[in-house]
Amino acid sequence: MKKSEQLLKAMTDIDDSFIQEATVETFKTKKNYSFASLLKWSPALAVVLVAVLITGGINKNNNLTIVNPQVNYEMLSEAENAAGFPLGIPEEYNGTKYSDIVVIDEKVIRVTYKDGDKPVLIVTKGLGSDDVSGDYNSYPEINQREYKGFEITTKGKDDKIYLATWITDRYSFALSIPDGLDYLELKSLFDEIH
Repeated sequence: MKKSEQLLKAMTDIDDSFIQEATVETFKTKKNYSFASLLKWSPALAVVLVAVLITGGINKNNNLTIVNPQVNYEMLSEAENAAGFPLGIPEEYNGTKYSDIVVIDEKVIRVTYKDGDKPVLIVTKGLGSDDVSGDYNSYPEINQREYKGFEITTKGKDDKIYLATWITDRYSFALSIPDGLDYLELKSLFDEIH
């Protein structure tokens, strides 16, 4: 028998049930996507869209651009010009001078006094009435204190104040003091900030 005859005989001897089974398996792999099944991906797509919008989007070269909301300044006057308002602060605090000056989103000025690399005082002023402290720690002692017509919220522990916030007619203020201070020291510092 020739090879072609052997091949033909082998093909005709295949059981029909094997052919039917192979055909059914081929059609089982086809998936039917419904609108409801696509909805399960919508939260992930929404997150990606928001991330693109927040970070600045995609530039002309199809590259994702990231916008930094913080801009560092060498001089306080430059930061005040960028934010559009003045910040009155003391030249020194406990023998340290301010060194880091940052404007955030063009509406918040943050100045840090440091002893070496260690922050000893952070003064923040921002437009509006939002909390501008950036301090989300939990403190066991929270007090509302009245001083010179302002309601100051102080947070701390063991009779030391680590965070003080207050609001004026147009601005929010925050003082972060990593080593803490007492209320008399806070009042003295408050008098120098505007």
